[in-house]
Amino acid sequence: MTDGSTVYLRTAARDSLASMIAAAAKAGIKLYAVSGVRTYDRQKLLWERRLKAELATKSARHRTDLVDYDTCSAMLKKIMPPGASRHHWGTDVDLVTTESKYWRSPSGKEQLKWLAANAPRYGFYMAYQRNRKNGVTYEPWHWSFAPMAKPLLEYYLKYVETADLGVYLGWECLQQVNWKTVFVAPINGQLR
Repeated sequence: MTDGSTVYLRTAARDSLASMIAAAAKAGIKLYAVSGVRTYDRQKLLWERRLKAELATKSARHRTDLVDYDTCSAMLKKIMPPGASRHHWGTDVDLVTTESKYWRSPSGKEQLKWLAANAPRYGFYMAYQRNRKNGVTYEPWHWSFAPMAKPLLEYYLKYVETADLGVYLGWECLQQVNWKTVFVAPINGQLR
C-alpha cells in the first residue's frame, strides 16, 4: 500500500485507500501512498526549508530577510505552513510521487485517468485540481478522503485563526494575506 515507508491515515481513510489500491491493481494500475499524516514539526521543517531557499534567492537580488506579501503568496501556492496543512488531518494522501513531471508521463496519465474514474467510489477526490483561481497549485498526487475531510475543513475554516498556528519562520506573513479564504478554502468542490 506504500512505497515502503510508513504512512499514517485515519482508520476509515486507510481502509478505503487500501480497497482503492487493490481495485487499481486488479485493473493493472499501480498506486501506492508516499505521504499521509504530517506532524506539525515535519510541516514546519518543510515550510522553513522552502522559505529559506526562497529568501536566499530574493536576497541575492535584493538584500532582505522580510517575508513580504509576494513571497508569502508564492509560498502558500506551493506549501501550507505548519498548522494549516490538510496532511495534519489524517484524511489526505500523496500517491506515487510529488514530482509534477511524472504525472505528465504515460504512466502518470494512466493512473490519473483511473483515479478520476474510480477514486470517488472510495471517497477520494483530488484536493488541488487544475484551473482554480486561488489556492495551492495543481497537485495531481494529492487526494483527500471526503467523508472525513469535509467536516474537518468546515471546522477549520470556522474556528482556526492565525494565532492558532504557532510561531515559526515566516509566521508573520500570514497576517498580510487572507490565507484561509485565498489558500485553504479553494479546494475541489467535492471536498467542501
